[in-house]
Amino acid sequence: MLIGGIWFLLGGYLMCIAVINIGKKLELNPFKPFTHIARARKVGLSIFPYLTSLSTLIGALLYGIGLVTDLVPELSASVTFIASDIPFLIGGFFFLLAFISEAIEADVLRHPVANLATGGLLANGVGSVLFFLAGFFNICSFVVTGYMLWGVGSIGYVLTAVIDLLMWQDEQFGLLFSSQLTALGLAMKDHAGDKPDRFSLMSIVMVVVHCIISVTAVAVFFCEVAAVSLAGSDTLTVATRAFYPLFICIFVHMVLAARVVMTRYPEEQPWRSLYMAMDVLALFGSANLFVRLLTAIEFSR
Repeated sequence: MLIGGIWFLLGGYLMCIAVINIGKKLELNPFKPFTHIARARKVGLSIFPYLTSLSTLIGALLYGIGLVTDLVPELSASVTFIASDIPFLIGGFFFLLAFISEAIEADVLRHPVANLATGGLLANGVGSVLFFLAGFFNICSFVVTGYMLWGVGSIGYVLTAVIDLLMWQDEQFGLLFSSQLTALGLAMKDHAGDKPDRFSLMSIVMVVVHCIISVTAVAVFFCEVAAVSLAGSDTLTVATRAFYPLFICIFVHMVLAARVVMTRYPEEQPWRSLYMAMDVLALFGSANLFVRLLTAIEFSR
């Protein structure tokens, strides 16, 4: 969960960077609300994209505090309450606030439309509401219920990410919060006669598959480290066993980075074959990962 929280934190930060840098030089500090809101109004942007991205970032930061705290063993109940339960609850509230800001930005209450964008908003709303409720139930000592809500809420966020990829166009994510960003960003570039650059259905499937492989690689990495450490193995054995899943994780993220640059398979050879070979290599490399994961699960029993 901590690894996922790190990526969510990075995503929230990049959302802020996208909002505060529209039509200007690179700005890296999103925590200047008055400056950024004034800038948004100057370029004709409402405040809600900034509120959505900033709320997501703050929520991810608070969740990160709680997740790191949970890794520390034998903490007192009071410390766990302050450093874990409270951040989860407040972090969930900021996720909920981000969803509300996004819904206002999309104007779905006054003008509801049955399309992908609305579906993505609803999936995001499910994730946000359930994460907030999970924090509430967790603080009320209904831990199992909280874990169930986090699990279902995570599925909502996954569906949101898939729908965002379906709406990706010209290097702009399909997030509703950035609808104005897309219009302003494209207006500042000359796209006359260009064909919109979108992900194909196969590309979206491969992105989801690569994400699953990456998550599996991280899980196997920690399982391998824990298993060989408990067995009393030497440092070289630990490093050797942990290197493979770490390598696959890095390789898959390089493939995902290539997907951002080129959303479809190239038409020209040999680039098309090389591009497809990357996907095939990642799939073959993942086969060993799943075997190792099953072995680790069996070992834990």
